[in-house]
Formats: sequence, C-alpha cells, structure tokens
Amino acid sequence: MAIFEYRATDTNGRRVAGTMVGSTFADAAQALQTRGLNVEHLAPAGVSHDPIAPPATRPHPPAATTDPTSVLADKSRMARVQTAIGYGGVPLEKLMIFFRQLASMIHAGVPMVQTLTTLSGQARNPKLERILIEAANGAKTGQPMSETFRKYPEVFTPLMTSMVIAGEKGGFLDTTCRNLSQYLEKEVNMRNLYRRMTFLPKMQIIASIGIILLANSIIAGIPGADKSFMLWSPLTTVSTWYWFGPLLLFALWFWHFGLHMEKIRRWWDAVKVRTPYIGGINQRMAMARFGRSFGALFEGGVPLPTAYDQASEACGNTYVQERIMPALAELKSGKSFTDAISETGAFSQIVVDMARTGEFSGRLASSLEDMARYYEDEVETQQTKLAVVTGILAGLIVAVYVGYIVITFYGGMGARYSDALVP
Repeated sequence: MAIFEYRATDTNGRRVAGTMVGSTFADAAQALQTRGLNVEHLAPAGVSHDPIAPPATRPHPPAATTDPTSVLADKSRMARVQTAIGYGGVPLEKLMIFFRQLASMIHAGVPMVQTLTTLSGQARNPKLERILIEAANGAKTGQPMSETFRKYPEVFTPLMTSMVIAGEKGGFLDTTCRNLSQYLEKEVNMRNLYRRMTFLPKMQIIASIGIILLANSIIAGIPGADKSFMLWSPLTTVSTWYWFGPLLLFALWFWHFGLHMEKIRRWWDAVKVRTPYIGGINQRMAMARFGRSFGALFEGGVPLPTAYDQASEACGNTYVQERIMPALAELKSGKSFTDAISETGAFSQIVVDMARTGEFSGRLASSLEDMARYYEDEVETQQTKLAVVTGILAGLIVAVYVGYIVITFYGGMGARYSDALVP
C-alpha cells in the first residue's frame, strides 16, 4: 500500500487537497471518484504505511529532445524494424492491465496528460513505458492518444487502435478501454487454456527427442556396440529438418511480419472466416466487436453513418469489414439501418431481427449491445470446446508418434533376432 497526494474539486466546486492510501493509481482514482471528487492531480507521495512495501514510483519526466520530428521518425522506423524481426511487442497481460487502469483513471476524471504520465511510471514493460511517455507529450499539444498508438503496430493491433479512435471521437474512451481490457482478458485466458490442454503432448514430444538422443549417444559410446540397436524417429533425423526447419522459419516470419502486410492480412482474415467451425467463431467475434462499438458510438450521439463506419473498423477482421462496408453508402442515402445491413448478406438473420426490433422501438444501440453479449458468450463456449478438442487431438498425435517409434524399434529388433536364428 502507498500514499498518494491529490487535488480535486467537490460537488460544490470547492477545491480540496490531501493524501490517501491505495494499492495502485487506478484504485486511488476510483476511490476519489466514489467520494464525489473531480480529480485534478494525483501523484505518489513517496511514503508507505507498510514498512516493507516499496515506495510508489514517481512518473518519469519527459525526455528532452532537440528535434522531436526526427525522434518520432526514428521511433517509427525502429517500430517497423522490430515488427519485421518479431521483436518489440508488449505481452497481452501488460496491455490488459494498462487498458484496465486507463479506463479507471479516465472514468475518475483524471486529466489525460496526468493519466498517461502516471501509467508510464507504473508500466512494468520498458517498451510500453516509452510509448506512454510519448503519448503524454503528444497529449500536452492536443494530440489524440490513438495517433501515438498508430506508430507502434507491433504493440497495438488495428482492433485496439480502431476502438481507441472510436472512444476518442464518441467521448466514451473509458468504456472503450474497459471493453478492450475485457477482450484481452478473455484472449489471455483462452491462450492459457490452450497452453494447459497442449502442455502434456508438447512435453511428451520434447521428452521423446531427449530420450532418443541420450540413448543413442550412450549406445554410440559403448565400444563394439551394434549401431543397429540405436533408436530412430522422424524428429531426430537430420533430413527431416531440411524441410521442417525452413517451414518453422516461414511460420515465424508469417506470424510476426507477414500479417502486418495489407494483402496477406486480408487473405488471412478471409481464411479465418471461411475455415469450417473456426470460421464461425471468428465471424461471431468480429460481429460482437462491431455491435459493441456501434452501440457505444450511436448511444454517444455519433451520427448513424459515422458510427457504422468507425464500428466497422473496430471489428478486427478486414474480410468482415469489406463485406459490411457496402451498407455505409445505403445509410448515407437515407435507407434504414435494417434494410442496409440485410442487403449486404454479411449479417445473420438473428442480427437483422434484433436490429429491426431495436430500430422500431428506438433502442437500436442497446439491441446491438445485447447481440454483442450473445455472440461473446457463444464464442467463449465454442472456443473452450475447441481448446479441449485440440488438446485431445494433440495427445492422440503424440500417442501415434511414440507408438510408431516403439513399434519400429521392436520390429527391427525382432527381425534381427529372426535372421540370427536362421541357419
């Protein structure tokens, strides 16, 4: 626990100042807002009630530069280089915490410059810290936070940047950041689930390679030992890696660099949507993001065509975005929302019916948010099933692989003994 100093105004407009105890900046800001205070300044006092707790870290001052334009250009070039070699990203867990804290501080009324400066001092990732310092410097001149995020595609995906832009333009950035935090939390949980389900098969593969290499090295070190008794498997054969090694390198290049290229990204998004079963999951995920973004924009007073345009960018899939974009021209021509989206063929009948009901009742935004929640729950269920099935299939593949090694070894041994017994 640390002590924070603050300056704020109460509901009567009177200025108040003092100190308070909190575990994080976000918690302290949220506590002040609960007391009905509009926060103007919040910073660590550098003292802790807990004698063994480390003191709160003060925000780092902005680095002085002689030529800001050249510095930003250098950072942009470095970001492209880091993206090309697959280096320089920020773990999803760190981004999840960042967006959660950002949402809390914005909702509490902390000014953006103070928020970004504070979070940069609390960042546990050097890359994220530098980005937030740059965003804080830009915010001092009125530059939107999303402009800084655009320069770092290796950290902030198009989905993240688009949702932040939508929040900035619609005036509900705290809601957008909270949604992003929830999306990232689900993604982190799902990745951890896949890791747990495939951990045992991966360890079995690694152990089999290690055991075979160790056994063969022992046999090779025995003078006069029959080398025909050495174990064999495809993954310990040099010739296998002549084609498997380049394939792995290509997969790494494709994932870390190729997906940042527009044409490859569009092709990959189409593959993700058209693949059986998995395609349905990705389609629902994209529509859920669209529904949440559109509902928040439209509820915030953004005109219908503008809200549709910005929400389509936030769906996170270029293939889905291209399919739903023709409705934008229809909306600009004055056609109803339901008629416009039904003509694209990209929306399921459930979405069309919910939109029609919401449009007739004047609750279009809430109807699409309900649709987003429905899709999110369905996606979570299907992803969990897919993770379980993936783990089972991985286990079966490993079982076949190990069984093949065992059968090959004992089959060869039996053949040698049979040949030895034949006079």
